[in-house]
Amino acid sequence: MKKDEEAAFPLTHEGLIGHDAQNYPMYGTIVAKGMSMRFYAACAAMQGLLAGNELSKYVIDPTTIVQQAYKFADELLKQENQWEN
Repeated sequence: MKKDEEAAFPLTHEGLIGHDAQNYPMYGTIVAKGMSMRFYAACAAMQGLLAGNELSKYVIDPTTIVQQAYKFADELLKQENQWEN
């Protein structure tokens, strides 16, 4: 699985998952994939672009900022894959 497809915060819960219509406990496993590593990295990059970079003063088009955030995220994941191999 490629890094950008991995889940950033996967969740697995085994045990009580709720109650049925007659209020009997239901047990089982809940699995939530979570957001992708690519999306998580892009969110962090966008936060940095908007918070502390001169770019946010001049670029008011959200599409451009999102595109830049994903470019940073993709490069981060690309370099991380190089270190692992």
